[in-house]
Amino acid sequence: LTQFTPATQNLHPVSHAERVLAIVVVLIALVTFSTFLGRMTSTISQLVNMHADRYQHELKLRQFMSDHRIPKPLARRIWIVYRQRVRLGARQSQMSLADVREIFPMPVDLSQAVQFEIHHRHLFALPLFKATLKAGQPELQDLCRVLEERSAGPLQEVFIDRMLTDHAFCLTAGGMTYSSTALSDGLQVQPLEWVAEVSLWAKWTHRGSMSTIGPCNWVILVADKFRQSIQLQASARVQTLFRKYAGLCVESVEQDDWLDVPIDDRDRAVRARVVAEAVEVPAATTRWEGFPRIRSGRRRSDSPRRRRTTRRDRHDRHEAGGDASQTLHAAEQTLQATEESAVSVDSPSGVNPSRTGVWRDMPRFTPALHATSEMGRCEPAASDTPSPEPPTHRSL
Repeated sequence: LTQFTPATQNLHPVSHAERVLAIVVVLIALVTFSTFLGRMTSTISQLVNMHADRYQHELKLRQFMSDHRIPKPLARRIWIVYRQRVRLGARQSQMSLADVREIFPMPVDLSQAVQFEIHHRHLFALPLFKATLKAGQPELQDLCRVLEERSAGPLQEVFIDRMLTDHAFCLTAGGMTYSSTALSDGLQVQPLEWVAEVSLWAKWTHRGSMSTIGPCNWVILVADKFRQSIQLQASARVQTLFRKYAGLCVESVEQDDWLDVPIDDRDRAVRARVVAEAVEVPAATTRWEGFPRIRSGRRRSDSPRRRRTTRRDRHDRHEAGGDASQTLHAAEQTLQATEESAVSVDSPSGVNPSRTGVWRDMPRFTPALHATSEMGRCEPAASDTPSPEPPTHRSL
């Protein structure tokens, strides 16, 4: 024991073997005691540095109260809030992707994959996204990239009453308290619960205040970025559903007087009903499958009565079409006979002077008998009636 510590002893080795043993023990004791002493010193230094910031903050806080002559009741309130935050802030908050990026820069594709894996369950916590989006759709992946991470310490205000907002957020870790004039007691918000969802569809003013209970993390979805992402990445079907839901949501907010968060089961049922009305497809319409296609074959009927009605309607349309075509053919024959009689009476040369500008009314030149000259050329035979001159471009 005296060889492991800097202490004296009355014993000493007298033989060669005892001297070797004493040397080995001294070397082991030197390494062991130095390691123990170094660890103790570093631990004490860490404890001092850990509370050094707190001591500095308390010193500055005391100096502030002394310089401005803060009354004792108000100073007592300040100290209570400060110590509560220090005590609750000792808990470690949830790490975010930004903390990992500070450790090492991640490639873009890897960062996007991590964002989708972390945040897709937060988007599915909103009933509308869960009913309309799927995991493999590009609009969901783009929305995961649009989400922004936020964090706060204990007893901090997230928003206050009657404050205009441009984003909705989902609590991911920790706890928050929501208070409003419409509520008798405060409402505790749990993780995976969306707050101020209406701000995504219309201008929204908070109808209460919210503060953190302990260290909290949440993700926000800015309304402008959300709309831009939907316009660029979402399909026509999803855009139509979101537009329909926006109109129904505004109507329900005015009728049912929504708050920033659902307060009870009835409020959740009302919001679920709005989502169901937005995503339901009317019975007369088919499922949207992109651009319309030309379908061949006979349409399937739901019942024999429907089949008989369809055949009868088709027969009526066929008869109506046949009558119309016969009427049109008779009118064309009457017009042609009228034109021929007008040509034979008014124009002996066979040209209709009223319709010389139409190609089908131009005269046809029928050559008479030809006489062959000595040079072998074909010349038209002489005729008593002069042949009409060919039409020119101007006459046409």
